[in-house]
Amino acid sequence: MVSSKGQSVMKRLDWYLLRLKERYQEYITSNFLISYQKSGRTWLRQILANYMSEYYGYPYAKDMAKLIGPVRAARIIYSHANHLSGGIEYSHRYQRRLNGKRVLLQVRSPVELMPDYYNQLKKRVAIDAVDDMNFSDFIRHEKYGVSSVVEFMNFWYSSRSQFEAFYILRYEDALQDIKGVMTDMLRFFKVPIDNELLHKAIRDTENKTEHIRENGVSVSSAGKLISREEGQSGNGQEFFYVSEKDRLYLNTALSRLDTGLGY
Repeated sequence: MVSSKGQSVMKRLDWYLLRLKERYQEYITSNFLISYQKSGRTWLRQILANYMSEYYGYPYAKDMAKLIGPVRAARIIYSHANHLSGGIEYSHRYQRRLNGKRVLLQVRSPVELMPDYYNQLKKRVAIDAVDDMNFSDFIRHEKYGVSSVVEFMNFWYSSRSQFEAFYILRYEDALQDIKGVMTDMLRFFKVPIDNELLHKAIRDTENKTEHIRENGVSVSSAGKLISREEGQSGNGQEFFYVSEKDRLYLNTALSRLDTGLGY
């Protein structure tokens, strides 16, 4: 029977081995997709995984950095830069490890992101600090609120000169033209483009996932910010009523976003 001290040592060893594996994967990987949580990454990641699987004949793998052995497909690491647990300080440390890499920054309007992020932390991640927090308090929270999203996006945009190549992918653009956005992503990651396979990958992803119709494109169900006088449209979305004071606070935070990000 292993003693409690021995179990502690084994846990620390497992932790160090996991970190070592992650560092090695970063070392051999040239392509990174960075995003704040709830920026629509899962949707695009599934399309990309479907496409890569079809094009290269590999088993379906959402994490293209973990393919074993020599591979023809581009290795891609997807990361939130651990902002949830480590904050912007972790992003600074992570960014230094990506100097000379190809970085795609996926973004979404911080204001529109807030309802989904609130639900994520309250219902899925179940963070105690958020559990008793109303939405109005949440958007103002120092760690989780809209200002932290703006800070994250501004930091990665300001770091763009440190990378071999840098590209901004806006979630809103994907809603309008998913095939065009995916084509740009493939081109950035230096993945050969087969239009027929890309169309199939988009169709297959939509067939496998529950979606709602928005802007003519199927997207994951999301929250929506409305004022009380607007009422509900009954399209299956969850509504977050915001006061004029809340809306002013959100818009003020949005005004601090670097205009180069396109908002």
